[in-house]
Amino acid sequence: MYGVLGMGRRRREIKEGETHPAEDLSADDDLLSWILVDQLGCLPGKGLGVHPQQVKFVGTPFKTSEVLAIISEVRNLCEVWQIS
Repeated sequence: MYGVLGMGRRRREIKEGETHPAEDLSADDDLLSWILVDQLGCLPGKGLGVHPQQVKFVGTPFKTSEVLAIISEVRNLCEVWQIS
């Protein structure tokens, strides 16, 4: 297994080199847009209202500290790998 794609019922394993249809990424895209733009990127109660790709998308609760820790870890890895 190379990774896991999607969330919920549509979650499936992906193999190395396999292409990813856009519809498989819509759940992940909606979740990331909701967390990073509408929740963390705006003042409280002033979300930008990013338009989800899935009609029935509802943002899930998350801990801000955990999301910021992940972002910090990714940023540190990019610095180690010298990725800009």
